Amino acid sequence: METFLDYLIKSSICITAFYIAFRWTLKKEKTFAFNRFLLIGVLVLSVAIPLVKMPSLFNQNIDLKVFPVKNTVLLPAMDETTMEVSKMPASMPSASTEKSISAKQVMAIIYASGLVISFLLLILGLAKLTMLLWKVKIYRKNSYRLALVNHPITPMNFGRFIILSKKDYSEHKSEILGHELAHIKFGHTFDLLIVELIKLFHWFNPFVYALKNDLKEIQEFQVDQHLLNTGTDSKAYQLLLIRKSVGDERYALSNSFNHCQIKNRIVMMNKSKKQKGKAWKVAIFLPVVFLMFGCFSKTNEKNAETKDVLETSTLDIEGAWRYVLSLQIRNGTTFTLIDDSSNYDEMKIWSKDHFAFAGNQGFGSYPFGGNGKYKIEGNYYEEIVLTAPLKKGNEPEVFKMRMELKNDTLIQIWPAEANGNYDPKNVNIIKMVRMN
Repeated sequence: METFLDYLIKSSICITAFYIAFRWTLKKEKTFAFNRFLLIGVLVLSVAIPLVKMPSLFNQNIDLKVFPVKNTVLLPAMDETTMEVSKMPASMPSASTEKSISAKQVMAIIYASGLVISFLLLILGLAKLTMLLWKVKIYRKNSYRLALVNHPITPMNFGRFIILSKKDYSEHKSEILGHELAHIKFGHTFDLLIVELIKLFHWFNPFVYALKNDLKEIQEFQVDQHLLNTGTDSKAYQLLLIRKSVGDERYALSNSFNHCQIKNRIVMMNKSKKQKGKAWKVAIFLPVVFLMFGCFSKTNEKNAETKDVLETSTLDIEGAWRYVLSLQIRNGTTFTLIDDSSNYDEMKIWSKDHFAFAGNQGFGSYPFGGNGKYKIEGNYYEEIVLTAPLKKGNEPEVFKMRMELKNDTLIQIWPAEANGNYDPKNVNIIKMVRMN
C-alpha cells in the first residue's frame, strides 16, 4: 500500500503541473479539439510517467548477482550522522510500540475510505442513469437511441443514448438533437469515462475536478462551434441556450445541453480565432513533460535512493576487524549500538573457516563474545554461531548476510536473501575497519 501511495503522489503532482500549464497557456484559445485531446493526454501521461522505466543518461547501474566475481552493488547511505535517530535504549522497543499505527498507515486508511466513497458515488450515478433509461421507452434510430421523458429534464446524452423531455422534443427537436448528436459524433462520453476512472483514484486532488469541469466546457465549445459551422443560426441557438440554462436535473456522467456557464459559451462563440502566438503555448508543455519524466520515472527514483556505490570483488575478510558503527533498524526507526561517541566497542577475527568476536554492545556490563563457522561466496555470507552469551539453546544459529568490502572497510547487512535483497526498515548494519 505504501508503494501505491507513493505512486499516487507522483502521479498527482504530474496532473497538477500539466493542468496549471494548460490553464496558463491554452484554456482561453479556440483550439477546442486540440485542447480536448491535450487534457486527456496529460491525464494518461500522468498515470504512466511514474511507471515508465527510462534509460539513465548519467549512471548505468549493474544488477547484483548471487555469486559475482566482480560487480557494482548499491548500498544504503552509511552517513553516521544522518542515520543515527536515537541512542540504543535500555531495552528494545516493546511489542506494543512496534505495532503502533504509523502516519503512512493513517494516510492509507483515509485514502481507502475516500476511494470507497468515490466508488460508491460513481456506482450510484451509473445506477441512477440506468434506472432512468429503464423506466422510459427507447426509440431505436440509425446512429443513436432516443429516450423521451415525461418530466422536465436537461437534454443530455450518454454513449449512444440521447435523453430529453417530450416537451423539448416537440418544441426544439432539430436544435437539441443536433447538439446531442454532435456529442455522440465526437465520442465525448469516452472522455468523461477516462476522467471518472482517474478521478476515482485521485479523489483527493482538487485539480482533477477542475480539469474535468474544463474538459466538459471544452466539449460544449467544440459542439457549439460544429453546429455554427454546419449552418445553425447563431442568434437562435444562443437564445435557446439561455432559455434552457435554468433548473432541471443533471447527471454527472452525461453531456448536458447547458452544462457550463452560458456566458462563457456565448463569449467563445463570438470570439475571433487568432492564428498567431500559439506555438510557444504548445511548446511550453515539452519542458514540463521532460521535468516530470526526470523527477518521477523509475530510473530517477532508483538513482535518488542510491546513496553509496562500492565496487567489490571476491571478499578477503581474514584478519582482525574493529566495529566503528553498529545499527539496528526496527520498523524504520534506527537505534545506534556503537559509534564514535559511545562507550561500547567490539572486534571480530576471521580465520580460514572460523570466526570469533568479543566486546560489548550495551547489553550489559559483561563482555560480549562468541565464535562459530562461516562460508562466503561473492557477497553472500552465512554465519553459523556456535557459542554466544545471548544464544538460545544448544543448536547452532545461522545468520544470512550481505557483505560489502572496499579497501579496509567492511559492511555487514542482515537478514538478507541470497540475491542480496533485504528489508531496509528492519535490518542490522555493522561497519568495520581492518586492524593493522
